[in-house]
Amino acid sequence: MKNKMVKFIPFVIMASFLVTGCNQNTSNTTAAVKPAVTTQAEKPMGPVYKGKITGKSNKAKSISIAVGKGKDAKTVMVRFDNDTKGV
Repeated sequence: MKNKMVKFIPFVIMASFLVTGCNQNTSNTTAAVKPAVTTQAEKPMGPVYKGKITGKSNKAKSISIAVGKGKDAKTVMVRFDNDTKGV
């Protein structure tokens, strides 16, 4: 009788895993994971600089842009990669 009970225990454990599952209960987090639906266009990820390009270095992957007019003009160095648009 005791030998039959010992052979039956692994079956009960496997059956409980099949019925209840091994993972955690995620029913509370599934509502938070859904992204909000937006109808507006996506905004750019970073600042947008408009001006004359004064230099470009492919080795350092950077661009120098003169932003502004007259005495207020400043040179801004911007790094770029293969995903950068407008280079």
